[in-house]
Amino acid sequence: MAIDAQKMKATLAPHASAGVRAAHKVLAEYTYKPPEVVKGYANQTLYINLDDNTIQAKPVTDQMKEIFIGGRGFGLWHLWNAVTPQTKWDSPENEIVISSGPLGGNDQFSRLGQVVVRHPLADGHPGG
Repeated sequence: MAIDAQKMKATLAPHASAGVRAAHKVLAEYTYKPPEVVKGYANQTLYINLDDNTIQAKPVTDQMKEIFIGGRGFGLWHLWNAVTPQTKWDSPENEIVISSGPLGGNDQFSRLGQVVVRHPLADGHPGG
C-alpha cells in the first residue's frame, strides 16, 4: 500500500502543531496487492526493517498455520525465529510484532481488534 504523504499529513491528530506535521516525511513505501483470502488467511505477513527502512511481504507457511494458530501464535513464531536467549528488551536486534488473527477486523466478536505486544523472554525469564 503506497502511503500518500499529503493524505497522511491531513489525517494527523488535530492537536498536532504545524511544526510537527511539517517534520513528518515518508521513509519508505510499499505497494501492496491484496491476495486471495482463504479461510481467514492472506498467507503473508508484512515485515518492516527499521534499520534500513525496507518493507517486504513474507509468506505464512502451512506449518505456521497448523502449529501456531492466529495472530498471537504467528507473533510467537516470528519472535522465536528472531531472538535468542541473550536478546534483551532493549537490544537493537529485538523484534516488535503486532498481529491480528484470521478473524481480525470482524466486528461480530468482541476483542478481535485487540493487539498484544510482548517479548517471549520477558515473562518470568531470568534474562527478561
